[in-house]
Amino acid sequence: MNKIDDNGKLFKDLVEESQIVVRRGGPLIVDEIKSNSELSAFYDEIKTCSFEEVSSKSKVNKESLLSYKFNGLSSRYEAGTDRDRILKRLDLVYELVELYKTGKHNEFLRITKFKITSSKDKISLSNVMTEISGDDITIGRVIELAEEHELISKDDLFTNFINNKGYYLWSRLKIMPFQEYVNSIDYLREYVSVITQHKVKGSEYENVLVLLDNGKWNQYNFDTLFGKGSSNENVQNRTKRLFYVAITRAMKNLIVYMPSNDRQIIEKAKDYFEQSDIVNVLSLVDE
Repeated sequence: MNKIDDNGKLFKDLVEESQIVVRRGGPLIVDEIKSNSELSAFYDEIKTCSFEEVSSKSKVNKESLLSYKFNGLSSRYEAGTDRDRILKRLDLVYELVELYKTGKHNEFLRITKFKITSSKDKISLSNVMTEISGDDITIGRVIELAEEHELISKDDLFTNFINNKGYYLWSRLKIMPFQEYVNSIDYLREYVSVITQHKVKGSEYENVLVLLDNGKWNQYNFDTLFGKGSSNENVQNRTKRLFYVAITRAMKNLIVYMPSNDRQIIEKAKDYFEQSDIVNVLSLVDE
């Protein structure tokens, strides 16, 4: 593959020059983009930009998508969240909609910037909440209405984000129905009952199941807890701290599961747990 010099070139020139295909023997990516109305519209916006500018405006943080601040395990909203500026803003509007629908008006008024001083204000609030809850309203329009009617205050950080790092994400999201966002939250609240160890710091639960699986991590290695694995001291210390956070979340019951048949690891587990508490899962299956 020949190296392409992007110095001083427009993005559209680089796309044409690179001739990247969807798959071996497949169509050109640029042709696929142009055949999709939404992608084509976005491509038309960025094609006269430099590659650096396009790259800086087209980043999506996948971790952000799953870090909704409502904790389904504790049925409460968590203060900390890794959501990006767009999703945080949508989460705030959604929370207001939910509070209003369920009649939790005191909580609603504590969060919103909307002021009620007369019956006219109540009617105005009812009208805007009805419009925001409509089936066909877009995400972009919801944010516009929320700001216009001062349900939420204008946010310079949000504006900066959608004009820079979140430009691509916002261009796609703003034309989507708000109901699709609502559906995604309903799914996360109902079905996602697993939380990463990084997300639970400060939270407590009656029952906790901790899964120790190294996966493809290189910053952590759970084997080091049992005298094996990485010899890197930083990795060992990070792993110990993470393990401590995980096991101290349990208020009543704690189960730690580690898929391993290594005898040394099993013996070392006795430093953490009583012998009677160390169980071979396969023996339970056999029974």
